Amino acid sequence: SGLLRRHVSELANQFARTSDLLQACRAYIEVQPQFAVALEEIYQGVNAQEHEVAALLGQDPDILPLPDAQHPEAYSVITKWQRLTAEVDRILANFHQRTPLAQGMEMESVRSQLSFAFSPKLFRPVVDKLAAEAIVVREESSLRLASHSVTLNTAEQATAIHLQQVLDDGGLTPAEMKDLEGTLGLPRKQLADLLGILESQQKIVKVTTDVYIGMPA
Repeated sequence: SGLLRRHVSELANQFARTSDLLQACRAYIEVQPQFAVALEEIYQGVNAQEHEVAALLGQDPDILPLPDAQHPEAYSVITKWQRLTAEVDRILANFHQRTPLAQGMEMESVRSQLSFAFSPKLFRPVVDKLAAEAIVVREESSLRLASHSVTLNTAEQATAIHLQQVLDDGGLTPAEMKDLEGTLGLPRKQLADLLGILESQQKIVKVTTDVYIGMPA
């Protein structure tokens, strides 16, 4: 009976330590300025052993391993994820409102406006998760809200048709943006937006940065 009581007491103490340690890990990750914290920094920060912290972090559904659970390099928490998704939604909504013809916002521009610190390596799996949860749509190096679509007015449609015709008339000869600016008399920003729209509609081909060709019949 005494042995059983001692065993139960030891289990209770172990459970309490595990619970306290997990809370300490969560709290440590939460207060760090970066979105995700490396395992080494966490176990040193809470003054615990690497193996026990790693095991706990892997079992807690409120802790997010990055880049993934199989190859965790750093950890974040669900509360940070919720703040991040709200920030991304706000940043992209503002971008779409300011530049309605742009297909999306460059990933690096989004990253630079977030309140969290990110390494480029860890930002990519975060973007993948944002896309998997339909918070954003990723197209090459740009991001947009899933709800965003580009709508051209009558004048813009006419300009886009003219732009496509100029590229088609060029056949397989690539055209640079600076030459198209002169030919069409368009501001570079508007030209870039229209080229992006035509490319997304598979009406022209982007050869390299700032170089395009048409798709004549």
